Formats: sequence, structure tokens, C-alpha cells
Amino acid sequence: MVKKKVKGIVVISAGFKETGKEGAVLEKRVKELVEKYNIALIGPNCVGIINTDPKIRLNATFGRVMPKEGNIAFITQSGAVGLTALEYAEAEGIGLSKFISIGNKTDVNENDLLEYLMTDEQTKVILLYLEDLVKPLKFLEVARKVTEEAKKPILAIKSGRTPEGAKAAATHTGALAGSDEAYDAFFRQCGIIRVKTVNELFDYAKAFSGQPLPKGRKVAIITNAGGMGIMATDASIRNGLKLATLSEETKEKLRKILPPTANTNNPVDVIGDSDENRYSAALKVILEEEAVDAIIAIWTPTQITETIRVAEKVVELASQYSKPIMGCLLSLQNVKEVIKTLWQAKIPYYPIPESAAKVLSLMSYFNDWINKKITGVKVFEDVEKEKIISIIEKVKKRNPPVILEPEGYQILSAYKIPVLPFALVKDAEEAVIKVREIGYPCVLKIVSPHILHKTDVGGVMLDIENEEELRIKFSELLKNVKSKKT
Repeated sequence: MVKKKVKGIVVISAGFKETGKEGAVLEKRVKELVEKYNIALIGPNCVGIINTDPKIRLNATFGRVMPKEGNIAFITQSGAVGLTALEYAEAEGIGLSKFISIGNKTDVNENDLLEYLMTDEQTKVILLYLEDLVKPLKFLEVARKVTEEAKKPILAIKSGRTPEGAKAAATHTGALAGSDEAYDAFFRQCGIIRVKTVNELFDYAKAFSGQPLPKGRKVAIITNAGGMGIMATDASIRNGLKLATLSEETKEKLRKILPPTANTNNPVDVIGDSDENRYSAALKVILEEEAVDAIIAIWTPTQITETIRVAEKVVELASQYSKPIMGCLLSLQNVKEVIKTLWQAKIPYYPIPESAAKVLSLMSYFNDWINKKITGVKVFEDVEKEKIISIIEKVKKRNPPVILEPEGYQILSAYKIPVLPFALVKDAEEAVIKVREIGYPCVLKIVSPHILHKTDVGGVMLDIENEEELRIKFSELLKNVKSKKT
């Protein structure tokens, strides 16, 4: 490869650091070689890469699917999740711009790829499946540039949310999963939208890739069934949206085209005997209402009109306005045809209004993120740097290298950030002495680098009011932890 001046390779083979010490040694050797000869390496332990750019049309995977061209890029640490996603995208008619399975990330990692996709004209939305992060601070820097400067949404699945899942990740790609709560906070700092499933990943990506972002959180709901309108209203409010207040002018226009029994307030109910023309006329009036930022268009199947006709009318109107529309056009027949028709205008289809409300909420969140005012970073003065460095160095020597809760309090205190009184004790008698100084009520927690989720092992005792209760709870806590470890 060196003689042929190859500059990039994909290693799909497994048997590296995910298998243990011998595999880790082999992977280290591979890393040394690619660095020596300046070769970019994808993998190992991956399924390869795909580029749908018409000028390239590269499929360097062993998957059976070559996705159609689209504006969604997918980076995955798991080959199996990636292949599943390719099948799902094909079934849903969703196109991709890039597909990259990174496996063990020996050389090229998520940070490198985010930097590349940030300026990739073919990519509008980025999807991630990750089990760990190689360089979190670099990831923070790059991800914020992608979301803030390039204004490209990043939707991410971070697996290993549970202690059991974290262990599974370690044996899968050799990943150290990290605290799930920390990842939630970390992703929020990057403007990344975290999801739980591949289904959610693509459900939300369809809306981000095809529809404009709402300018605000005011949503209008149009339906031919009152019950569905009520469900959509509840879902919208639960997800932080607001029902748009229709102007008197708009309501008067609706009264002229709807029967007397129809509801011209939001949610607008065109009632069950509506055909596609009545529905379309009402939708047009709502789209022209300035108070409306986004629309959830609901249709339940009736004998009056086939859903596909309604879908065609919605598509016709959508091209004339710059407001996002979420389609909940339900159908007893020809569902695939309805979905295909809507997607021709890049209108996502959702079988229930709750999903439509959720994605509109996320789109509103991202719109808030890219339009937020940038404020200066607070600079801490009079910081006890030596104390912080001492704690961090101690943690780095620990296996696993986890900052314990008392150490976290010490670091915060070193930055002059107020914390609650605390003490690290070894037995019940020492606990009694320390709490006499601190005062009741108090909380008792287990501290161990091997126990990250204290409540899972019964390692937290709350609302302790006196010394007798403290001694009893101390004994119970130790008993709980020992029983869970055995």
C-alpha cells in the first residue's frame, strides 16, 4: 500500500482491542504504521463507508444496500447498527449523503468526520451512533462549530446508558462508556439532540432534512377528527409547544368555507364529512396566519375521501409556504403511497400526533440554539489550581479513573463555587462525629470508583434525622452494597 501511495484504507476485520490485550497490541501496531506513512484509516472492526455523491457513488461496505442520494450523513461506531440503519432508510425512502462505520476508531474518529461533514455541501443533517468519545474536549469544540456556525443539526444515539449497557460496550468495540448523565449535559452544551432509538433517529432526521425550522413554538393543528386534535394538543403542550391563537380575520375566513358545526379555533376541526378540497382550503387559510409557526396536519380515514387525495393537496400547498408541516395523514389502505407522496415534498409522515409534536419541539429547540445570544465565558478568579491539579493527578492513577463525589465537591470549592457541607468517613462512629459538626438532617452515600450508579446498589440513604438513625442507616447501606457485589 505504501508503494502504491495509498492514502486511505478501510479495515473491516475484527479481532483488535475489543478482544483483549493481544488484540490491543495488534491495533497499536496498525496505528503506528498508518501514522508513520500518513495513511487515513477507517476502522478496524467496522463495515466500511458509502458516499452517494453522483460524481463518486462509492460503496466500500459488505452491506447489501446502496442508499439513494440524500442530505443525511450517518456515522456509526457499530457496524450492525449501521447496516440496520441502511435497511431502515431504504424501506422509508430516505436518502443519505454519507455513511461511515468507524468501529474501533484507531485513526479516523467522530471528531475528524464532523469536521469534514461541517463543510460538506451534500450534508444537511448528521446522525451519530456512539459508544464512547475519543477526545471529548475536541468533540465539544467541533460539534459546537457544526451546530452553531454551519447550523447543521446533530442527532445522536449514545448507547451504554445503563451499567449493563456500558459493560456490553466495552466488549463490543473496547469503548469506555462513561456516565450517562454526564453525556446528557455534555450533548446539551454542543447543541446535540440525543435520541434513544434508530427509529427516532430517522423519524426526527426526516423533518430536519426536509422541512424549514419553525420560527417559534406556536403550532396550529388541523384535523377531521376532534379526538385526534385533542391528543395533538396535549402532546404539543407536553413537549413545550404553544397553541397558536388564530386571529378573528382567520377564523372568519374559516367560517366561510367550513360547516357551522366545524371548530374554527385551534385545533381546527373540519369535521368527519370533509373531502380533500374542504381540508385543503382550511389548511391554506391556516398557513397564511402570521401567528402560526408550524402545522400538524391530521387526517383520519373516512369513506368520503381517500387519504392519498388529501396528501396530494397538502403537498401542493406545502410548496407555496415556508412553514414546517408534519403529516399525520392516517390511512387504512395505501399507507406506503401516502408516505411516498408526502415525502416527494419532503413532508415527514407520522402515524401518531405525539411523534409530530415531539419533532416540532426538537426543531424549535434547535432554532433557539442557533439563534441564541452568545455570552462571554465566566472567568473564575482566585482559583486553587494546585489543589485541583493534585486531585486530577490522583484520579488519573486510579482504575477506573473516576472522580469521586467528595473530590468533585473539592474541585467546585477550589473554584469558589458554593457546595453543601460534606465529609468522607470510613465507619459509623466517624460519621456520627462529622454530622455533629455539619448538622441534621443529612444524607449518606457510598463512595467507590467501582460504583457509578449509587441508587442501583442501595447506596443512598436520605433524610437521616438523628444519631440512632444514622447508625442504623450506615449499617443498612453497607449491607445493601455488599449484597449487590456478591
